[in-house]
Amino acid sequence: MKSLIALYTMSMLVFFLGVLPAHSETGQLVKYQSGEETVEAYLATPSGPGPFPAIVVFHEWWGLNDWIKQNVDLLAERGYVAIAIDLYRGHMAKTPEDAGSLMRSIPNQRAIQDMKAVTAYLKTLTDVIPNRLGAIGWSMGGGYALTMALTITDLDACIVNYGRLINEKDSLERITCPILGIFGEDDRGIPVLSIRAFKQASTEIGKSVDIIMYPGVGAAFMNENDKRAYNVNASKDAWDRIFSFLNQTLYN
Repeated sequence: MKSLIALYTMSMLVFFLGVLPAHSETGQLVKYQSGEETVEAYLATPSGPGPFPAIVVFHEWWGLNDWIKQNVDLLAERGYVAIAIDLYRGHMAKTPEDAGSLMRSIPNQRAIQDMKAVTAYLKTLTDVIPNRLGAIGWSMGGGYALTMALTITDLDACIVNYGRLINEKDSLERITCPILGIFGEDDRGIPVLSIRAFKQASTEIGKSVDIIMYPGVGAAFMNENDKRAYNVNASKDAWDRIFSFLNQTLYN
């Protein structure tokens, strides 16, 4: 019985965490000031002459892990200065319980301060076009990407990958940039009805919102480390749509 329990526990860890592939960093850890704190972030810059548009990247509830850094590197390879802020201040979740605890421990005002601070930091970089700024996040980070759109008035693009949504029009009025929302129809945490309500409320007040819902997939379908959730076809299509959206909003 004990061996069966141990085997089950290990299988669940593989399900939730996956096996992270080796990550060869092309970016670097940088420090910037957020309020009274000096905090770290992972920054990657395209090769070749700049300046370039910039994108703030928000991690999942696991923390600033290799998968998020890989996404930062990918964005840099496609011509964007990308920076992943560390909402957990160096902590990394190893279990879903850890992840939930860390997620709940983030002070909302500190997260908003981080968004404002990283925006100011990016605008000091000579490789960055200061008036071309986007935000992207996955799961928990998708919700924070939307929060950034509600907070930073000069944001030019926002991508919410299966992140939490709101439908209060008074709050949505603060959005000044186009939104791309990418979701799985089988995501139990983000019901289809809430996605449709967000789309309807945003459209009724004249906001630019494009929603893509993939049938037969749930949360985390873009993360190849989550073996049960990952869907290679939906993920590829989602990335194609992301880069098309970023090209239209940050390069045109």
